[in-house]
Amino acid sequence: MKKYIILILLISMILSLCACSNSSENPQASGPAEPASPETSGSEAPPESETVSGYTPPEMNGEISINVYESAEWLETAVKMFTEKYSGMQVNIRDFYNGTDILVNDGQGTTAAGDRPSGQTREDYISQLNTQILSGKADDIIITSIGLPMGRYIKMGVFENLSFYLGSAEEINADNYYMNIFDACRTVSGAVYQFPLSATAVPTVRFEVALLQSTGLGPASGAKAISWREALDIGKQMYGASTLANTFMPAPRSILGDLFTKTTVASINYDTGAVEIDRDKIKALLNVFDELKDYKTMPRDFNLNNESHTVCQINYVNDAEAAMLVLDNKDTILQWQYDDGKVYLSPYYALDFGITSQSENKELSWEFLKFLVSDEVQTLPSFPNAGVNKNGLRARVAGYMSSYGRSAEDISAATAIVDGWVSQISAYRTEDTDILQISEGTFNDFADGLVSADESIDNLIKKLEQYMNE
Repeated sequence: MKKYIILILLISMILSLCACSNSSENPQASGPAEPASPETSGSEAPPESETVSGYTPPEMNGEISINVYESAEWLETAVKMFTEKYSGMQVNIRDFYNGTDILVNDGQGTTAAGDRPSGQTREDYISQLNTQILSGKADDIIITSIGLPMGRYIKMGVFENLSFYLGSAEEINADNYYMNIFDACRTVSGAVYQFPLSATAVPTVRFEVALLQSTGLGPASGAKAISWREALDIGKQMYGASTLANTFMPAPRSILGDLFTKTTVASINYDTGAVEIDRDKIKALLNVFDELKDYKTMPRDFNLNNESHTVCQINYVNDAEAAMLVLDNKDTILQWQYDDGKVYLSPYYALDFGITSQSENKELSWEFLKFLVSDEVQTLPSFPNAGVNKNGLRARVAGYMSSYGRSAEDISAATAIVDGWVSQISAYRTEDTDILQISEGTFNDFADGLVSADESIDNLIKKLEQYMNE
């Protein structure tokens, strides 16, 4: 499970933010203040065909700033293209990380150690952002898929509701874009605070072809999506029927970590601040540990050079890389559905930006964000993974497959696979990172055998209620 970022907001800071962040200089662009929803769903959003009139594009003269943890080639290229297209515009990239990686030499060369040095971590970046926001000095555009406490920030009016802008953009339509990704980012009320640029990875369940062939078992033919429970039940059958050496079940921790977090996040009612934990649902998740205790999982000291087979793996995958595995008949990959039947895109596998309510250049900021989802940007070779722009997705897959010398026929087939995966994403998790920290700590205490299932649930409720009532 990914390590989530800790961000503690002091009550005094919260009160000062509430006092200064709710003003907007553009009444037509600002939707009504809506409470944050712990999870969002495109099914409750306005129809794709609905557009909003009344937006007048601004004169493209001015200066805006975009705040990111670390700059990237695609963003720098996009800024150059935008300012060349609109000569009266200046776009400043405010990046935090200055490139001072900790380097290690393994005898075969020098590489980055992975962890960023003190003062340069994502936690440090978020702390700086928090200070800027609370002091009224936030940049016009801020990357939101970085671990910000979006639940609280949305509730307190830190970010502009972009649904008006999106509804006015006739060029952003179902013919050219994956509108399901935009709709997945909406709150229950239909507000959009996080504008998605890409679906960087897709949630999947992978079944090994070798096990499917040797056992004759697997998901139903033609299935495109499967729930974790169905995948686990099929995996148990495959485990029992397998004659292949070193056949393992997935570790319960790898199955349940994200599910526990999803259930925890969904328990927060931001309308009332109440914690509405479904004890039976949480307990059923935790009981999977006992359910799988008689099955073998891969030990930590297992020699990875030996033959091994895991009946199913639930994770997020690189789009084009996974499609190539399917084409080469090495894996059967289905979309991973949650209990509610939705396919969720995690904010840690996405690229999203928001416009701050403090910005004095909201229209110019919107024009820049809109440019970032245009063909011009989303087809750049440096753009990260499959974008929300359909031409961008095609370019991404074609570029990846071409780098491996794959044929035009393979490129077409892989594009169809990735298109199918991205098209099924139906919800996005707008999460408060403090709540994620509570969830992760509670889950780890149980997984490490420190508390019982009932004690874990009691602790979770207590910590969440204390947090929400601060």
